Amino acid sequence: MKRIAAIAGVWLLAAAPAPLLTFSDAIARATSAGYDVRIQAAASAAAAADARAQTAAYRPQASLSLIGSDSNLPQLGMPVARQTYAQMTASVPLFSPGARASERSVTAATAATGADLDVVRADSALAAARAYRRAQLGVAVAELRETAVEDQREHVRTVSERVAVGKAPRYLLARDRAALAAAEQAAEDARAERDESFVDLLALLALPVDGDVKGLETLAPVAFSSSREAVLAHALASRPEIEVTRHRRELAEAAFSGAAGAYAPSLSLGEQTYSGASTQPLGRGGSQTMLTVSLPILDGGARSAALARARSEVERAKLLEAQARANVARDVINAWRELDAARRNLATAEAGRIDAEEQLRVARLRESAGKAVELEVLDAFAVAAAARESVARAIARYDTAIAVVHRAAADPQT
Repeated sequence: MKRIAAIAGVWLLAAAPAPLLTFSDAIARATSAGYDVRIQAAASAAAAADARAQTAAYRPQASLSLIGSDSNLPQLGMPVARQTYAQMTASVPLFSPGARASERSVTAATAATGADLDVVRADSALAAARAYRRAQLGVAVAELRETAVEDQREHVRTVSERVAVGKAPRYLLARDRAALAAAEQAAEDARAERDESFVDLLALLALPVDGDVKGLETLAPVAFSSSREAVLAHALASRPEIEVTRHRRELAEAAFSGAAGAYAPSLSLGEQTYSGASTQPLGRGGSQTMLTVSLPILDGGARSAALARARSEVERAKLLEAQARANVARDVINAWRELDAARRNLATAEAGRIDAEEQLRVARLRESAGKAVELEVLDAFAVAAAARESVARAIARYDTAIAVVHRAAADPQT
């Protein structure tokens, strides 16, 4: 009994459907665990750390040193001396015009790296959406071609029966078998393309490409009701590419402010203390205080050159920001135009499918009544199969166009 239960359990596991990989799961995976996102996240973290390191010179610093020395060179006129002591050194900038600009630079650079990561996430989401729709289309086309194969097989059986009773010439059977073979080859090609597109999707999502194949959601038109004006307004307010260029401009402006401060007077306080033992005895400890004032008098033109370069970088950053806004508007308008075309294409394909199905129904009726022309049914099969595939491709194009609009508007992929 236990053996029967174990066998039944294994059979149920084998017969269980593969876990479903939904569209939202694919987007979430691409934007969190995709290779491009993780690589950019590491690069952004490194860039933010580099930006923070630039402010170290404007902040208090302290260090501890443990020192031991043994000098034994009397032949060179130096006394024999042994020292073991600890030394603490601290410095505090009191007045530094470049400190404020440096802090602004860190803030802008950190924000820019975060916006860069947002750009990569948005691109990864769109790439995942395209790959998912392509995989859905592969599944749909493979199923439609299997249906076409079954239609052709049924037709071959019908013709075989008609040939057997002498109601149709034998050469029709050879022709119909050739059409069936062509349909079977088309179905095999569709299965190969389906598997390839699914492997591409798994690789894009950083999932094992040789693991258990998961199912996908059925290909269907996605609901979308926004207007072009709303999409454009949201894009101009939220696109991460604009955020990147805005933060780059702020970074350039902070660099311009710091260019003059780098050559301005500065004031810093330093303190040094030590404690230890020595031979000959020189006391147990001591200290030293230093107040440093830096007043540049002649810099050989370095300050004016730095200001000129910083000014040109600010102008360049402003132009890049304006260009980014123009590119965002272009992306929205082009994406919306493609969406309009895809919407019309879907309506046209659906009308063609309805007509092709009706023509196939009429051809079958004529065939059953013995009034069909020899190639009429085969042509109807081919037209109907092509029309069904056209609808599937039109749906995939429409859904992909919506994904592109979402990317252009900086909206989440849904």
